[in-house]
Amino acid sequence: FATAGHEASELLDAIAGEAAPRVGEFSSQGLSMTAWAYAASGRPAPALFDSIAGELAPRVGEFSPQGLSTAAWAFATANHTAPSLLDAVAAQAVARHAELDARCLTATAWSLAVLDMGGNGERGTGGAARFARRFGGWLDSRAAELSHESLCQLHQWRLWRAEERRRSDGLPSAPLLAQAAAAFGATRTRQSEIQSSVGEALAALDTWPEEEVRLPCGYTLDWLVQWRGVSLGVEVDGPRHFLGRRPSGATALKRRQVRAFGTPLVSIPYWEWDGMRDGGARVAFLRRALEREATSKGAEGGSGARGLDGRTSSAAGG
Repeated sequence: FATAGHEASELLDAIAGEAAPRVGEFSSQGLSMTAWAYAASGRPAPALFDSIAGELAPRVGEFSPQGLSTAAWAFATANHTAPSLLDAVAAQAVARHAELDARCLTATAWSLAVLDMGGNGERGTGGAARFARRFGGWLDSRAAELSHESLCQLHQWRLWRAEERRRSDGLPSAPLLAQAAAAFGATRTRQSEIQSSVGEALAALDTWPEEEVRLPCGYTLDWLVQWRGVSLGVEVDGPRHFLGRRPSGATALKRRQVRAFGTPLVSIPYWEWDGMRDGGARVAFLRRALEREATSKGAEGGSGARGLDGRTSSAAGG
């Protein structure tokens, strides 16, 4: 069902309820693929993920190279923290790095970045930290294998490692980082119907909204607006950004990294927006959200986004 993209919420919920107490009966590959299926389908199953994490952590040695990255990707995509499991996966990746291709390496690195593991003081200080320190060197020798998706994952990992965590060890070569940044910056987005309606409401507030603004760090914002002298990003998050009503790992990572680079961010969940059919209610909702974020930014002091060199620049630049 996950591979076919066929929604079957009741069936998946029933399977999760049956599988959670029986994870000991599954093979390691079966558990990894089960986690992948729920993450890929966007169906929340926290109890099942907890059970899988507890069962898999001591069994990661049974994984194939692809199984290691699949497990890491599933938990990161589901935005489900499992420090013991991810640390064990990373330790196996270190021990078996010669068996992992570029896709498996970058998927594992991206997963650690999403769950904030492997830097200074984050969850997991063993295998995840060792992986983060050595990842770049392994990747340089596999640069020709990198797909567009892998290059984008590398760029997000670099933002986490060098910018969020201020670590220079473990980075691949400068030319490869430049290639990853170019790939990430070339990613195109499509405007949704809900994004258009949010833009109309922002215009009604005289916020001077700019659409599809590329930040210096490479991320694109749905809208960039001016409110009380502060540049604010506005993101319209549709169903694919969530598992249930919990942000997916990719969504949580974007929110965290955009804010880390100095751009305050207002996130609008689709169910809140769709629940307000009246235009006046939507404008009032946005006014409150913008006011709250601008006030918070004003209390922190400063505005604008940091570039990749750490300097502050216009939020709309780059």
